[in-house]
Amino acid sequence: MRGVLFVLLAEFCFALSSVFAKLVLEGSELSGLQITFFRFLIGATVAFIAIKRSGERLKPMNIKWISLRALFNTASAMCFFYSLKYTTVTNANMLGMTYPLWVVMVAPLIIGEAFRKRNLFYVGVALVGVYLIVHPDFNEFNIGDVWAFVAGLTASVAVISLRQCRKYDSTNLIIFYLMSTGFVINGFFLFSVWSNPNPLQWVYIIISALLGLMAQIVITHGYKYIEATKGSIVSSSRIVMAGAMGVMFFSDKITIQLLAGGVLILSAQIGLLFDKLRSFTRSSVV
Repeated sequence: MRGVLFVLLAEFCFALSSVFAKLVLEGSELSGLQITFFRFLIGATVAFIAIKRSGERLKPMNIKWISLRALFNTASAMCFFYSLKYTTVTNANMLGMTYPLWVVMVAPLIIGEAFRKRNLFYVGVALVGVYLIVHPDFNEFNIGDVWAFVAGLTASVAVISLRQCRKYDSTNLIIFYLMSTGFVINGFFLFSVWSNPNPLQWVYIIISALLGLMAQIVITHGYKYIEATKGSIVSSSRIVMAGAMGVMFFSDKITIQLLAGGVLILSAQIGLLFDKLRSFTRSSVV
């Protein structure tokens, strides 16, 4: 239960972070990379101070998993916040939150989890939901929707790696390597697109960065108590949270088609969870 509560709190912070990011990006010349840059900078600084105060070593116990976590989370965050400039908070979060489906597909390849063919049915249902949300006419795509979808794909590897990281390394160390890696990579791409924010935008950028950092701390700690697949399903709550925030702050239009797409994605993820729980129960009984 503790793991579930941590993940729910983290997803609320992630959703609210995207709201402040959208407030910065909407109608401005700023890039989403500026949001992630300061998120990584603040995060790396806070994590480094925490490590020094605790007396921990900076060398990780398992370099492989902490590196995978850092690289794929960086890619996911950059894609997600870049997408917010071109699509709605609702769409970005719905498409970014497809990652629990990809966790199920990727986990057998990365950590050797059992693959069940019936999982393909749930993935197919979710893809229909993605289609309804994106609603492509095959002549033109919303580039923001595409980047949000890529954010979901890359997040799946980041989540699997996080669960493996928690077996070896502390929350502070995982976050430090994640944030410092993101700071370097993000800074490289940001150099050519930097634009000076106004005072109000600076406030929103800092708030978004702090919320994102808080979410990373909470979810990293939470994955000590919950497995990757179950945690990913609980994370789907962000779809509902972000949808409500999108309507409240930006009057995002919730069409029947968009609603149907979100319901299909959520249904597929809930179906996967219950299917996994049934399989676990049967194996325990045997």
